[in-house]
Amino acid sequence: MQIAFVTDTFPPDLNGVSLTMDRLRTGLESRGHRVTVVRPGGGLGRGRVGRREVGVRSLPVPGYPGLRFGMPSWGRLWQLWSVVRPDVVYVATEGPLGWAAIVVARWLGIPVTSGFHTNFHEYLHVRGLSRLQPMVLRYLRCLHNCTAMTLVPSHDVRRQLCSHGFKNLEILSRGVAADMFTPARRDASLRAAWGVRDGARPAPVFMLVGRLAPEKNLPFALETLEKLTDGRGHCVVVGDGPDRAALESRFRFARFTGALRGEELARHFASADVLLFPSLTETFGNVLLEGLASGLLTLGFDGRVVLAKSSFLRILTRTDRRMIPDSRQPADRFVRFKTLFLSDVHLGTPDCKVHEVNDLLRRSRCEKLVLNGDIIDAWHLARRRHHWSTAHTRFIRLVLRKLEKENTEVVYLRGNHDDVLHRFLPLRLARFSIVNEHIHQTPQGDYLVVHGDGFDQVTTQHPWIARLGAVGYDQLLRLNRVYNGWRRMRGKEYFSLSKAIKARVKKAISFTGRYEEQLQGLATEKKCRGIICGHIHTPADKLVGSIHYLNSGDWVESLTCIVEHLDRRLEVLHYRDFLVLAGPVPTPFSSGAPRSTP
Repeated sequence: MQIAFVTDTFPPDLNGVSLTMDRLRTGLESRGHRVTVVRPGGGLGRGRVGRREVGVRSLPVPGYPGLRFGMPSWGRLWQLWSVVRPDVVYVATEGPLGWAAIVVARWLGIPVTSGFHTNFHEYLHVRGLSRLQPMVLRYLRCLHNCTAMTLVPSHDVRRQLCSHGFKNLEILSRGVAADMFTPARRDASLRAAWGVRDGARPAPVFMLVGRLAPEKNLPFALETLEKLTDGRGHCVVVGDGPDRAALESRFRFARFTGALRGEELARHFASADVLLFPSLTETFGNVLLEGLASGLLTLGFDGRVVLAKSSFLRILTRTDRRMIPDSRQPADRFVRFKTLFLSDVHLGTPDCKVHEVNDLLRRSRCEKLVLNGDIIDAWHLARRRHHWSTAHTRFIRLVLRKLEKENTEVVYLRGNHDDVLHRFLPLRLARFSIVNEHIHQTPQGDYLVVHGDGFDQVTTQHPWIARLGAVGYDQLLRLNRVYNGWRRMRGKEYFSLSKAIKARVKKAISFTGRYEEQLQGLATEKKCRGIICGHIHTPADKLVGSIHYLNSGDWVESLTCIVEHLDRRLEVLHYRDFLVLAGPVPTPFSSGAPRSTP
């Protein structure tokens, strides 16, 4: 593939974003891909070791000597990509150059993705510009939502951005050069130069690594360390930046080495004992992985801390929030259900919330998965204007994974939008089956599972009206996207205009009430205690007469499903409530008391 990187920072710049981009390019090129980097400064030519780099006009970044941001070079990008057309564009920074790259790529019909590497909106609070935070956050959200996908470094960042309205977020995890950063590089002579006497109980060497700038919260860490050690501790600060001179004059007990690279940096890491990471604005923190690989005790700061007496660190005790960020945590814990019921996902349509439903499947485990109709929207696919992406394919793969790897029973019920399956009914293959209806057994009694389109008189008696209504509903959803785009620009939360209009219309014709009553009659006829259905995109959990009526809603607007918990209790679950159940992943400090590292 021909891939274009667009970034405001790249080696020889020394920061987390530039190093991440350099490693990403190296990894892609090792797999046979061709990568071109568009960056500030210089001209068209060859970069280091023959790699292609394209320079654009730039200006210096205020307050950061040596850093520059690219100007919006629309003409240069158009000329470059018209001659050598990339297969995909990756925008790593959100400056004027990144915005211009998105515009030009969309003009030329080139797929464009982005990466969220820096919490610029949080920097404003550190610099006393908190009033600008909402405006900058809206700008970042608008820019990233204009791309097909935004890559984020961790689940923690993904949850935060989702809460701010960012869309199409995927995880691009970080790694570490384990052959470079290793405890084997520990250097006794370097420790001796720091004044450390390695004996029976050597004094620990504390290290801070990174850019010396206000957003890194370095004064807090150095003041804390100075109080802990009464100014006699061993502290090494690796890095450079605008605050170096002020920090050196204020904290004379610390050793400032300046910026280090490669083996010299790895030697310093391995020769220390404790890595302090006080920043509150990081998206990831690559130095955490490097410290862990080097065998250091790594202390991150995320909240309030209290200091108490102890013989070593004078115990650092957490009082409210977790202290190790998501970068060193294991994968998310699974939420376990007995049975999971999904309906009306409508794969192949632009309004399908496929990323959310994929997250649900990925982070849950169940003994039985019931796909209750309209999972794939064959009506939309037949129009040849479908919207099928890799995320839609990933849904299919996740279902197959549950079937193959997790030993999950999968039951697929035909709906009206996937009625092409009717000719295969019934079909049973080991633990996978396609049926028209299903009986789900519980200790409280049997539940009849049907999609429910058979009780929609429009669908059954006037299918041409149903298809016309589907087209109208698609147009309503398109209006909904435009309306909520306007609301996002004004900083307002999401509001489903289409759902509100649909609710008013259905209430006027009493459609929902008749639908529920007819399903109640079917459940009574089948001698079932309850009924589980979908179709009308209206989640519900209630009694209709003596029948327990459950509707799983949809993954276009409602983002709901039905779950059977391990105690066999049935419940309608919203995706936001699932996120609460999944919760933050467990950390080494989750018990509230400090623990020693092995």
